[in-house]
Amino acid sequence: MLLRHSAAFPSVRSSGTRCRWAASTSGARTASSTCSNPETIHRLQKAVRTGSYQTFKAYSQLINEQSTNLCTLRGLLEFKAADPVPLDESSPSRRS
Repeated sequence: MLLRHSAAFPSVRSSGTRCRWAASTSGARTASSTCSNPETIHRLQKAVRTGSYQTFKAYSQLINEQSTNLCTLRGLLEFKAADPVPLDESSPSRRS
């Protein structure tokens, strides 16, 4: 069984040290290192309850800062700047 596990989940290494992403997903996490920490939850709940766009922007800033620390899938991706696709050239959404 250990051989099958090793084949499916090989050790992630980079230059002899563990990758930053692998290190961030293993071991104990503190509340401040996860996306759903008390501060982000508080900001989101307050923004929804009060309808405050300013509070929502503060929440969004916290989430965007966390994505640079590989807290989200978005933090693992790099986006290229591009022109948006005009709506008349896009496909209509499907309703189920």
